[in-house]
Amino acid sequence: MKHLSSDMQRCIDACLRCYQICLSTAMTHCLERGGTPVEPPHFRLMMACAGQPRCGTAQFARSSGG
Repeated sequence: MKHLSSDMQRCIDACLRCYQICLSTAMTHCLERGGTPVEPPHFRLMMACAGQPRCGTAQFARSSGG
């Protein structure tokens, strides 16, 4: 297993923070607000947005040999 460079680790950490913020926003702000933010098209968009940095993190881990 290769060791991640500090730059790669910072990138992964930033992606994970982004994922946590996007998911938290969808699960708290949108659900608490109700209305348009929880209509299926909007909520699917929020979940897709949250998934992008998570996918990036997984790709970085695969690419690093980890």
